[in-house]
Amino acid sequence: MRLRRRVRILSLSRGAGHVFRAIMESICYGTEHIFQSMRGNGFEPKEVAAGVCPNVQEAEEVAHVESGMKPEAAGYEYYVETYSPDARLEARRRGARCGWRTGQQCSEKGDLMLAAVFNGPGEIEIKELETPGIGPDEVLVKVEANTVCGTDVRILRGEKTKGISRPGVLGHELAGRVAEVGGDVGSYEAGMRVVVSPGIPCGRCYPCKHDMENMCSELRVIGYDVLGGLSEFVRVPAAAVRAGNIFIARGDLPAEHLALAEPLACCVNGHRRSRTDVDDAVLVMGAGPIGLFHVQLARLAGARTVIVSEPSEERRQMAEELGADVTVDPTSEDLPEVVGETAGGLGVDVAVICIGIPALVNDALRLTRPGGRVNVFAGLAGKGWAEVEANLIHYKELEVTGTSNSRRRDFEAALRLIETGRIDVESMVTHRYPLESAVEAIEMSASGQGIKIAVIP
Repeated sequence: MRLRRRVRILSLSRGAGHVFRAIMESICYGTEHIFQSMRGNGFEPKEVAAGVCPNVQEAEEVAHVESGMKPEAAGYEYYVETYSPDARLEARRRGARCGWRTGQQCSEKGDLMLAAVFNGPGEIEIKELETPGIGPDEVLVKVEANTVCGTDVRILRGEKTKGISRPGVLGHELAGRVAEVGGDVGSYEAGMRVVVSPGIPCGRCYPCKHDMENMCSELRVIGYDVLGGLSEFVRVPAAAVRAGNIFIARGDLPAEHLALAEPLACCVNGHRRSRTDVDDAVLVMGAGPIGLFHVQLARLAGARTVIVSEPSEERRQMAEELGADVTVDPTSEDLPEVVGETAGGLGVDVAVICIGIPALVNDALRLTRPGGRVNVFAGLAGKGWAEVEANLIHYKELEVTGTSNSRRRDFEAALRLIETGRIDVESMVTHRYPLESAVEAIEMSASGQGIKIAVIP
């Protein structure tokens, strides 16, 4: 299968502005067009190449390679982005990490890192990959923690396939330290502790222009179609750096706590859409990590009563510790009766569905008061179909909203909530695994045991 690829010029080895313009105009047209442009401006590619990598004998003979052009051949540094990490890494192995900033010569093999490579449903392989190289407008982050998300479990099971690259590296809840900074990046320094928002919006489409970047039509996501945090290093692409997806962490919180800014950001988005307010009665359906975040956010908003429906005794206990007033086991207790007694007979003001069981949608509609608000936070299992009694929405004038991902402003708010201690994340990280045991970490998350599982490279 022929790989789709995109070539972007990063910097020139010779400082002629007209050559730079010629090359920029030649992007996506191929190596030969670029060479012609260079010759048209009085530069011979082989001579330019000799000044960058003296060990190259015949620049043009080695320029056309399956994974992209060689920097030795073109006489300038570049990188190749493809939708296959193997091809991308091979391109870098062939010289894309020449010392454009350090002055090193092109090498045949770079440093290796450990990564959990996702090859398809049910297939994750712990293997060594080449440490990603970066361009002048990119940042390399040393991953110190990546927490496992339920979406990672769904991807591994084959339940989520849209937008997922194979082979690839999962992990979108990550925190670490800046390891390397591109020469054109001025906002970060090596050693800074950072948290990375994984969604990379295009900034051009309708959702992006109307404060809905989380629904960007060209959204790229670290851990989906960009190599993710279940690895020792993550290359943050230029688009993400420019957009401000790297947030500098304050204080000395453990990295696994900071990594929870990502799922909390999604909950902040859902919380805003639910508009939970002072004196509201709130029903949270499901007490996994997402439900527990919603419990805490409802408390911060001033809710008078928070009811949690959850079959797991361990998770009900955790919900109580984090602020739930009433917890219910829906498999053995009458949830409608409890809601009626606790919320004053009319139902709750806000219901948040935090587990993807289709039948819960109707339950939430029935348990919400007239004029109340229902947020379908969780993605539903299977094809996402739920049989809904629409007359409940009609006659009760309910507001039904959904929540998908988060925006950068949600992410920033989430990080500050964690750093200031207003949201308790310490008690939610119940298990830690080394990167070598990433498969076991995902299996633990899938088992429903514990709350949040962290992988520490």
